[in-house]
Amino acid sequence: FPSHDIQWTASSGQTSAQNFTAISVGGTGNASISGNVIGNTTPGTNEDGSTASIVSSIYNTSASSVSGISITTIGTVACEYNQIGSIYAINNDISTSARPITFNGISKSASAGTTTIRYNTIGSPTAAHSIYFKNFMTDFGQSMNGISCVGASSSFDVSYNTVANLTDFNSRSTNSTNAGYFYGITAGGSSTTGTINGNLVHSLITINFAGQGTMAGIFQIMERIPSQTKW
Repeated sequence: FPSHDIQWTASSGQTSAQNFTAISVGGTGNASISGNVIGNTTPGTNEDGSTASIVSSIYNTSASSVSGISITTIGTVACEYNQIGSIYAINNDISTSARPITFNGISKSASAGTTTIRYNTIGSPTAAHSIYFKNFMTDFGQSMNGISCVGASSSFDVSYNTVANLTDFNSRSTNSTNAGYFYGITAGGSSTTGTINGNLVHSLITINFAGQGTMAGIFQIMERIPSQTKW
């Protein structure tokens, strides 16, 4: 690869997970995550990653991940006006032992707390393939989330975000047990209340070789959402 703003590489023969997270907020306290730029939302990412701002190029036999913002605190969090884009990730391992790379633009996974995720941009409104994840496996599916806000006994507001121009190359699997998924926005959980409103999700592309997998612009995993969802 030519020079990039951030480049994460691992040589062949790696057996431990190769994870990259730009911003991680854990513990039990409250937090405000606002106005950050992770990568770039202007240029697209081509098939070899040469134009990407952030590159993860690995050979790996353990499931790995690339995350823009990871929220695990059980406190009250406002995550607003952040931009995440121009990211390319590839697992170059073509063996049957290879495992996928999971992408989360913004991820909240604590089983408690109040989380507001608003006015963020994941990908790019206009640049094609702003976030491009690639693998060559068929036994294990690759998974992508633009925004994931899940966790039991929590509350959330996911509104007025843009998730656009994400490309998932080979997200599916020949094995339904190990199938991948591709969600623009996923939110909810048991005993969870929340709002999903006014989000713009478009230009999600999956390029698959075979078999199994799930794709949705907005995926709800709760009994009800009291506010309207706009696609």
